[in-house]
Amino acid sequence: MLNLMLIGGVFGMLVLAFFGAHVGILTWAWISFMHPHRLVWGGDQFQLTMISSLAAMFIWLVSREPKRLPMNSTMVIFIIFLLHATLTTVTAYRPGYSVEFLITLYKTFLMLFMIMATMHTKARLHAMIWLMAISIGYYAIQGSIGFLTGSGSHHFSGPPKTYIYDRNHLAIAFIMAIPLFNYLRMNTAKRFIQLGCMGVMFCAGTGVIATQSRGGFVAMAVMLVLFWLRSGRNLLMPVMVVLLMVPALMLAPQEWTERMQTIEHATEDGSFSGRLDAWYVAWRIAKERPLTGGGINATQLRDVFFRFVPDSPLARAAHSVYFQTLGDHGFVGLIIWTSFGFIAWRNLGYVRRRCKDEKGLEWARDLASMMQVSLGSFYVGAAALSLAYYDYFLTFIALAAVLRQVIEREFAGEAAVPYGRRTAAGIAQPTPPAGSIPAERQIGEHPVGERRG
Repeated sequence: MLNLMLIGGVFGMLVLAFFGAHVGILTWAWISFMHPHRLVWGGDQFQLTMISSLAAMFIWLVSREPKRLPMNSTMVIFIIFLLHATLTTVTAYRPGYSVEFLITLYKTFLMLFMIMATMHTKARLHAMIWLMAISIGYYAIQGSIGFLTGSGSHHFSGPPKTYIYDRNHLAIAFIMAIPLFNYLRMNTAKRFIQLGCMGVMFCAGTGVIATQSRGGFVAMAVMLVLFWLRSGRNLLMPVMVVLLMVPALMLAPQEWTERMQTIEHATEDGSFSGRLDAWYVAWRIAKERPLTGGGINATQLRDVFFRFVPDSPLARAAHSVYFQTLGDHGFVGLIIWTSFGFIAWRNLGYVRRRCKDEKGLEWARDLASMMQVSLGSFYVGAAALSLAYYDYFLTFIALAAVLRQVIEREFAGEAAVPYGRRTAAGIAQPTPPAGSIPAERQIGEHPVGERRG
């Protein structure tokens, strides 16, 4: 029954996409982030990701949406990275092994390109934020209920065969989603939605505790500091989050407490020594091949790993986004990949500065601030995780460029009309004089809602 409901829901959304191509892209992104097909029996056989992506692309191609990609610094660095990843795969230790991961990378970036091409209004951008928050929020609610009803003994992970199956990865996803829910809470006029967002924030924080992820715990501490910095150094938000965590911390089993206490003695931990081996292998690969590295997931090749660490019991993943890209793509690839974060941070900083004192654009400033909190938390938490190609994280990079594009259009005085929309006479609607700022700052098909602090 659940299978039929899922298939019916997906195809229903794709039908709606004929009336708005961006709905197809949202459907594609939802399946990629949440993996609902892995929650039902036999869901893998439906190939919903492939179906939704092909359908979304086809609908976009036949729609009246403009067939152009925004050529900004984010798009350029994405293309450069893809070209370099192609080169590193061709020259990899085992091209046949790395090419499978390269194809997956192509699919991820194709989705990012479509997001950047279609989410160009406030309403569409807001819809994407809701989708990203709910996709991870579902697992936060599910996991926290199990944790609280099981008196803290419940262990859980994400759906199998996904990025968030590993509990450490899932913890980072929870932490990245918390600021999104806070943005949604701040920018809605409906009290029950505000309370709902706060409830899911509590569930996500509880979920981090339930994963027993030490890296997640450290990243959550960083998130609280960034919350404080991005809320005008107002202690209310960090204190509120901490207070919400008190019940979960009280229920945390002794096992969780003991595991968190090992953070200060991490160098004596066996898993940490394994990470050091993986980092050393990635470093040696980059020294041996500074321009191209060993190809995607090179550190997991047994012959490569054992050549540099002969006494290791097994080959390991890189366990760090930085060493992952270093070993996979060399020093050049690491520079390109780290540029993602610098460009996104600059884009979000631009939005915060331009919208600081602009009435009606508080939503953009709030979104930019919360996205910076998410990205900052990711870059700390993923320092010990292999998440360099995680589509959820990369979508933040793409949306930072989209948000800047929306605000630049606003200050340039361009019409607040979705691309391709025409008047009844078939003539494009005129734009206000350059430099003027429209009185109504809703850059989308419908207003989002009143902001709440």
